[in-house]
Amino acid sequence: MNGSILGTAEWSGQVPANTTKVSISPVERIGPFNFAIDSVEVLPRWRIVYNAATSRARHMAGVRATMTPIKDYDAWHSRLARPMDLDGIDWPRAEWRSNPVFVLVLRLAGAGFEDLRTTVESLKQQHYPRWLLCAIVDGADSAIINTYREAAGHEPRLTETEKGSSIARLSSGANSDNYIAIIAPGDVLPESSLAIIAETLAAAPGLVVVYGDEDAIGSNGRLHSPKFKPDWSPIFQRGAPYLGRLTCVRVEALDRAGCSSVGEFVSQEQRILGRVLDALSRETVGHVRRLLYRRKSEPTQIADVASNMPANNSDDSAWPEAVIVVPTRDMADLLSECVKGLRQKTDYPHYQVMIVDNGSTKPDALALLNDLRRTPRFTILERPGPFNFSALCNDGARATNAPLLVFLNNDIAMIGNDWLRPLARWAMRPGIGIVGAKLLFPSGLIQHAGVVVGFGGIAGHLYRKERADARGYLDQLLIPHEVSAVTAACFAIARTKFEAVGGFDAEHLPVELNDVDLCLRIAERGWTNLFTPESVLCHREFGSRRIGLIPAKTYGREREYFVERWQHVIRDDPFFHPGLSLSCYRPALAE
Repeated sequence: MNGSILGTAEWSGQVPANTTKVSISPVERIGPFNFAIDSVEVLPRWRIVYNAATSRARHMAGVRATMTPIKDYDAWHSRLARPMDLDGIDWPRAEWRSNPVFVLVLRLAGAGFEDLRTTVESLKQQHYPRWLLCAIVDGADSAIINTYREAAGHEPRLTETEKGSSIARLSSGANSDNYIAIIAPGDVLPESSLAIIAETLAAAPGLVVVYGDEDAIGSNGRLHSPKFKPDWSPIFQRGAPYLGRLTCVRVEALDRAGCSSVGEFVSQEQRILGRVLDALSRETVGHVRRLLYRRKSEPTQIADVASNMPANNSDDSAWPEAVIVVPTRDMADLLSECVKGLRQKTDYPHYQVMIVDNGSTKPDALALLNDLRRTPRFTILERPGPFNFSALCNDGARATNAPLLVFLNNDIAMIGNDWLRPLARWAMRPGIGIVGAKLLFPSGLIQHAGVVVGFGGIAGHLYRKERADARGYLDQLLIPHEVSAVTAACFAIARTKFEAVGGFDAEHLPVELNDVDLCLRIAERGWTNLFTPESVLCHREFGSRRIGLIPAKTYGREREYFVERWQHVIRDDPFFHPGLSLSCYRPALAE
């Protein structure tokens, strides 16, 4: 089911025969909500059979469904969008007369007449009445100023200001509970935008910064380029500022950040906003998953992204000792390639390798393990018995005291020497939990770039088989960013955090989904999981394990446990927007 970010959503599924009543719970957060069933359609038998066959084929193929591409956004928007119904389903929950005033700052310099009229008209159409438009007149053409003043003569909420004016003066009597945001000439706010933000603030009055999603409108009137953003992701924001336009900031927060004038805020928006955000906790930054801002169509350009990596330690003594845990059984060709990379393509100064052997019997594997017993840095831990990936990893971790744990599949091959340092730099930061690497198939295409919980109904990899040099949606493949989970084929975690949650779940998840479960338990404790593209390795996925044609059948019990344990997260991955498809490897629109 797609998220109802445009006001409506569609669901298809089986209703038992002879059903007389249906109870629907579309939310799991406490608080008032409303919805209406617009229509119900009974599917013909051929369609049901077709859907079932398609679903099975998709499952066996690894969820390679073709969904609505982002380029078809205009048609998708037309099908799902509905106007706000203030007399019915959208009746305000809050008292708007006492809600904050939104102070919208617009620079007149360089604005065109039509662009100015378009923006002003969109504000006049807002359902929410408590807003002010403050136009900066410095440097603007006199004709534009006169046009603006003419409009202001009929609308008292249109005001003027200068660059040197204080933020407090803009905020309607220096009310520190008001919010200020920057908009641009030619851009528009859908008529419900400010009302949606006001209702959000009424439900969560502690929010200091609020941002929403955006799209764009072309000269032909067609909508395009939606920016469906993740929930608050400070590391992602520092690397590629994604909050965008109509980011509403409480006035008092700007004052605390040392921003005294409107001109300073407009000319140094990202720097000022960065200072504000750095002082806030996660709970005070809110994301409204609705289209709140429409950009004027602009030329497509590739933006630069900033590096947000922690400082590089040049002193080798500053790096923590790491233990690299590698579970294995037989498959000497794979382990040999992995070991070669660990010996020749690992420039990390302090590391040991713990090979956990799960009862190898083949002569070539035994010979390799015997050689490794005499090799510096390498230790062999014998753990024969039924394959239990979680137990093997836990035992390998317990066998050492290294402060940094790195878990590595035996079908991993190193590409460059500097693969471990980025993982270590992030993993040892206090607020970071598990850090995963960018993994490529031997073909050079992407195998792993973070895990989306709920993908395919449980969890899966977005960008699978995408080009290695792809930028990703909102430049996600270029910079480190927050994710719900990463794969244990290669990830790093501080020992203290690993032990705090009890390591991998060897009882309930011996083989599958144990890495995602560990990540979610880490997040449950308040640590943030991260994907970083600075660390790139090759992964021959399933090279050392055969999973059968239908994973759900092979590991049905583990999947059932995982779904029951993490149902609330499966319903809503905070770092993946509900407007995007959970059934397509390449970012697409939800169906």
